[in-house]
Amino acid sequence: VVEFADNREAVDENLSLLGLILFRNELKDDTADAIAKLKAGDIRTVMITGDNAMCGCYIARQSGMVSSSSRVILGEMVSTTEVKKLVWRDVDSEEEYDLPAVKNLVERGEDVELAVTGVAFDYLVSMGEIKGLLLHIRIYSRMTPDGKVECVKLHMETGAVTGMCGDGGNDCGALRFAHCGVALSDAEASVVSPFTSKSKTIQSVVDLCREGRCSLATSFASVKFLVVYGLISSMLWVFQSYHTVMVSQWCWILSDGFSLLGCSYFITLAKPLKELKPVRPTSSLIGPTTLVSLFGQQVVNIIFQCFSVHLLTSEVWYCPFSPEYIDAAKWWLMADNHLSTLFFFTIIFQQHTAAWVFSFGSIYRQPIWKNYLLMGFLAVLATIDLYLLLGEPNAVTDQFRISSGTNVVGLPDIPMPLSFRLKYLGVVLGHFIVSVFFQHVVVLGPVRSYFRKKYHSDAIPMRQ
Repeated sequence: VVEFADNREAVDENLSLLGLILFRNELKDDTADAIAKLKAGDIRTVMITGDNAMCGCYIARQSGMVSSSSRVILGEMVSTTEVKKLVWRDVDSEEEYDLPAVKNLVERGEDVELAVTGVAFDYLVSMGEIKGLLLHIRIYSRMTPDGKVECVKLHMETGAVTGMCGDGGNDCGALRFAHCGVALSDAEASVVSPFTSKSKTIQSVVDLCREGRCSLATSFASVKFLVVYGLISSMLWVFQSYHTVMVSQWCWILSDGFSLLGCSYFITLAKPLKELKPVRPTSSLIGPTTLVSLFGQQVVNIIFQCFSVHLLTSEVWYCPFSPEYIDAAKWWLMADNHLSTLFFFTIIFQQHTAAWVFSFGSIYRQPIWKNYLLMGFLAVLATIDLYLLLGEPNAVTDQFRISSGTNVVGLPDIPMPLSFRLKYLGVVLGHFIVSVFFQHVVVLGPVRSYFRKKYHSDAIPMRQ
């Protein structure tokens, strides 16, 4: 047995046919659909099986992993009287190729798919030829458990995020070694795999990819929201220091204690899109997409902050605040002025806009309006903001030191006119529109697509 282990032809010689047992392992109903969805999501699918090569080729075509129009060229070791050699053969026409000819077909971009046996795979690895063919081989047949691990390891070494799914004990090593493993059974594979499928079909792989992309996009959205939130707060401190004013304590309570915590939580509740798009979310915190989104939004925020200050100081009724009238021990009175009110509303509206634009979906996540809790929370915040901005003076506005009331100290009794507050509300709406336009068109839309097509190239070119 040991002598014949690597020589299948020798095992099959001089046999007498006693009978034929037919085993049928039919494809599950949703397999072809799952393969199509993975391909539509720009995810390369590869078969690593312990079955016969011809069986693997048949299943690959039935499932849509290999197109019916593609030629399949199988590489296997053939024993001669002297040596073993690697032979490549078209599984349909039986036409034979040598290794240089196969490489030439691949380099020319011919519509061919490669398949290898486990012995041929080991030979290519030992000869150092596997790396040039690895991402062009679709079917790995007659693979041992160790061979499956080695195949997954080689894919990971290319830099590709590599997943593995399987249902048998011989898949355990590869399931554990891959970046992400999905067990399709409740047996031993489920013990070593990070995920176990309830449906026991590869549709679970599609679901995992959808959830993974959504989670990555949501994590980046949360980080970007917190970064922009910090930038807005830093900008506020710069303006406060320059004008020697400050916003009231209750403004900070609303901003940090209510708005920040709520938005940070509800942004994470986005659900994944029901289909895989052929674009992956960025995985770099300092990549172009992330940096353009962050600094672009901050530039818009600074422009509208400066414009709001100019709009206020240009009013004929505006009277500059004089901090020398304030007792230093009563620092909270430095919030009793029009600039403090303007600064508060500017940052609070900008922070809520940031939560909105970073929650856009339709690529990896469901549209923002399907995140019902976030929409409800933003609606509550908008109601509070508009009440404070447009409401008549009352105990609540006085608590927030809103200068639409009559609590301005050291100055004539000049409440902020309603006409100006309505004008300022127009500025807020303008800021919202510009921010949404920038995020939707530049960061996520056609501008990004244009520069991506022009300058981006896949780090790991592979056939889907």
